Amino acid sequence: MRNLLTSHFSLLFESLMSKPLLVFEDIATSPGHHLFTLFGTPWNITTLGWLTLPAYFVPGFVAVWFLLPASEPVNVKITAAILAGLTFIFVSALHEIGHILSARLVQGPMSEVFIPAIRPLTLYHDTLEPSKRVHLGRALGGPVLNLTLGVLTLLVWQATRGAWAQPWLTAVLAFLLVNLLYGVGSLLPIPSVDGEIIWRELLSKPGR
Repeated sequence: MRNLLTSHFSLLFESLMSKPLLVFEDIATSPGHHLFTLFGTPWNITTLGWLTLPAYFVPGFVAVWFLLPASEPVNVKITAAILAGLTFIFVSALHEIGHILSARLVQGPMSEVFIPAIRPLTLYHDTLEPSKRVHLGRALGGPVLNLTLGVLTLLVWQATRGAWAQPWLTAVLAFLLVNLLYGVGSLLPIPSVDGEIIWRELLSKPGR
């Protein structure tokens, strides 16, 4: 019995590790349905891809709801929490747009943004192995855009700190923090995250 349980857990672990981080569908067999085309790149979603919206919305909503003081009016807290949740989704979309733009810049355009449950993926259907420059350019686009927007928002916040009232104050701070967290987090050398490719290419031998 113990060996059977160990075998089941091993198969489950191997199945999870074979997929990109936080992706719970087999992207090879899950059909994508066309949503729209942006900057010449199609955005496709699977049948379960809609779960990505609450997966991004709920953390922002819950965090702001509990972080705002109890003295805030309930309607203000609800509005601020909704704005924060939508900010998570918006920043994620901006991250993918950063990849689209940088991929075009290095002449290795993206094939599609694919949205399974519960994390968007950038897919490139290359016929030849891309160069080191293309790999780096593609991977850096999302983090660089997030960090740039985060820094710009910080500068605006510093210049206009007293001009914001709730719930817009929370929305601005959420946009600032989520962009910075998204940008820094994407640079970490975690499997299936941008940082894995960035650090792999930076540490690889020249001439690729």
